[in-house]
Amino acid sequence: SIHRYEPERGIVEFLVRRKGQGTVWLGNRRPGEMLDLIGPLGRGFSLVKGKALLVGGGIGVAPLLSLAETLHKGGASPVTLLGAGSARDLLRVAEFERASQVVKISTLDGSAGRQGLVTALLQEELEQGFDGFIYTCGPEPMLEAVAALAGQYGLKGEASLEANMACGIGVCLGCTCRIYGKQGETYAHVCTDGPVFPLEVVKGYVRN
Repeated sequence: SIHRYEPERGIVEFLVRRKGQGTVWLGNRRPGEMLDLIGPLGRGFSLVKGKALLVGGGIGVAPLLSLAETLHKGGASPVTLLGAGSARDLLRVAEFERASQVVKISTLDGSAGRQGLVTALLQEELEQGFDGFIYTCGPEPMLEAVAALAGQYGLKGEASLEANMACGIGVCLGCTCRIYGKQGETYAHVCTDGPVFPLEVVKGYVRN
């Protein structure tokens, strides 16, 4: 995933988990090698003014760092909630701390931060009166739980979805996903319609 970027220096960083032939191949590249890239594709996060809260789970924190830094530069430092399986799975915590009002952490095994799911931290923030915009990226069950909580509290937000992509331009249909709206269930392409979608169309969003 695109992890962060510095347009003034012409730098784009990717965060890649070595899992499968493609990512192992990428991980074996050396400085100075040339790669062909097509992009940017699809739609990214909207930049809202005012209160913002970021919820990242596992490798899903990857696209949230550049978002946090962009919001911070615009004067809207977010509250950031990071979840992982264990302390060793947490990514770029120091960088998130520099770009956020506060960073709260949860791990499933309790080796860092609060033991449990990151959505428990989100529920606490909402119970304490957070009333801004929610951004999230992570495993599908987490996204559904975030969407459900956002809907319960009447909040808007956006979720970055993940899917296997072959073409990146909506032709191969490999990244087709279900989205949900007032008209019921329908389909979209993560590569062209997303990867960022309104939380309202993520499964689990409760409409009051």
